[in-house]
This record gives sequence, C-alpha cells and structure tokens, in this order.
Amino acid sequence: MLRKITLLGGLDKDSRPEPIRRLEIHPGEILAVVGPTGAGKTQLIADIEQYREGESPTGRQVIIDDDHAAEAPSSPVPRHLVAEVSQKMNFIIDASVATFLTRHAKVRAISAPEAIIETVLSVANQLAGEPILPTDNLTRLSGGQARA
Repeated sequence: MLRKITLLGGLDKDSRPEPIRRLEIHPGEILAVVGPTGAGKTQLIADIEQYREGESPTGRQVIIDDDHAAEAPSSPVPRHLVAEVSQKMNFIIDASVATFLTRHAKVRAISAPEAIIETVLSVANQLAGEPILPTDNLTRLSGGQARA
C-alpha cells in the first residue's frame, strides 16, 4: 500500500530554486494547487502524474515510498504514467461562486472585487448555456458553467 509521495523541489521558470524544497503527501490528504496563471500549477501536477525523476524542465523529483525510481530499477513501484490530470474544471471547494470569486480577487490583489465579480459573472453568463448565480455552489456547476 502507498505510504507517501515525496516531492523534491526543483527550479521555477526563471531557473531559481523553488521555495518549497520538500513536500510529503500521505494517503487521504487533500491538497489544492493554487496560484496565478503561469505559476507552474499544471507543470507541478504533470511532474507528479508522470513520476518525474529530475528530467522535466523543473528538475523536480517524485519519490514514492522512499524509492527513487532512477536508483531502484527493480523497485516494485511502476516507472510510468501514474495518473492523468486534465484542464477540466472539477471544483472540490465547498463554496459559493461569489465566495470563490472574492477569494480569487483577494489572491490577485484586486482592490475592488465587487465590480470585477459582477463583470466576471456577466461574461460567464454570456458564455454558459445556463445561468450562473453568485449563490450557486461551485460543486454543483455543470461542466459548461465551470468552464465559462
């Protein structure tokens, strides 16, 4: 049984060492990967799902149950794609659309989030096939609403 996945930090897109040098993920833990566009969220997830051993652009290492894949060719841990993550929106945050957008605006240091939220909802409702209300729960949005 899987005991943990350890991530050893690599380099950011400017070739600087990542601030988090080691992260351990244990069974049953739920993590949210958040950050602005271009922060490297997708690359982080790709490094994990592809069980990287320093060969990605980041140089991160993924270690499963303390077995380095490159050092242990006879390891029982498979050295191949271990997961797949798409860009499909699957919200696991139990919050309303308004709460999510307010938090997102705060993270992006937007000083007047109310106006931005109103604009975002207006545009999203033009794109979505069904209306999105500020009180709607993220986990209840359809795929089309979430993408909008």
